[in-house]
Amino acid sequence: MGFSRYRDILICLRFDDKLTREERKTASGSKAEPVRAEFEMFVDACISSYVPGSYDTVDEHMCAFRERCRFKVYIPSKPGKYGIKVWAAVDCETNYVINAQVYTGKSTEGREINQGKRVLQDLVDHLKGSSRNITSDNFFTSFDFGQELLANELTLVGTLRANRKEIPK
Repeated sequence: MGFSRYRDILICLRFDDKLTREERKTASGSKAEPVRAEFEMFVDACISSYVPGSYDTVDEHMCAFRERCRFKVYIPSKPGKYGIKVWAAVDCETNYVINAQVYTGKSTEGREINQGKRVLQDLVDHLKGSSRNITSDNFFTSFDFGQELLANELTLVGTLRANRKEIPK
């Protein structure tokens, strides 16, 4: 396919109906409403199509993106400083995406407490009782949540921030 043909198709490609977008956005409360259904279908296919190995990891991925988007984020430490942040649970052996979640920005209620715990819980919820090991960085790791995962037959390996209250001096 030629580039001009690809560009023409890309310009005309739409994933949602603009006439019902606002109604669906207020019903779901998601800023990602124009692509939410397609993204959920992708995630459901990832979950149902693959049996992950014993070792999985959870981390964030920045999809570089500079166009207009209501949930675009700026992270100066990333190579592509502007983009869409996606949290993903990935199988360590094959790099297959097990589950994913798009960060759509702050909610209307304000700052979310224990966001890392909530995200990790959402991403590995379907793995409970499977005796798998989850590896994560200091954003997701906490002693309390490690104990919760252990009760659900999952183990957690991760770094901890030095200023966490559960770490002794």
